[in-house]
Amino acid sequence: MIHYFLNANYFIEVKHMNFPIRKLNEELIDYNLSLRILFTILSVAIIMVAFDSLGSGNVDDPVGDALCKLIKVFRGNTAKGIAVVGIIVLGIQTLRGKLQWEVALVVVTAIIILFKAPDIVNMVSSDTNSSSCGVS
Repeated sequence: MIHYFLNANYFIEVKHMNFPIRKLNEELIDYNLSLRILFTILSVAIIMVAFDSLGSGNVDDPVGDALCKLIKVFRGNTAKGIAVVGIIVLGIQTLRGKLQWEVALVVVTAIIILFKAPDIVNMVSSDTNSSSCGVS
């Protein structure tokens, strides 16, 4: 006997009644909730940075100023501290065998690119008056 259950926007076909459908529902709800919270926080942060830069009257380039403030947030001391803690946790999990080496290398490469992106842009661009948004 085949039963169909409606879960959020998905139909789940269950052939055996001992299938842990309740656990699957809870996992999907938790995952969707965490994504919604993440997108809400990021949206509010972007809106706050944009309105902060648009509110100042002496800025010639409000969009550029907003992007520079966003870069300062992502490359500041707090971000560096979070990156260091993240790499430590990543190394411990990788050495314990809980994480694959490929995933660890991708994450470390992404962190390096995040913090070295302005240097890469300055190296590639032909503009000698390029600004680093006040971040060294």
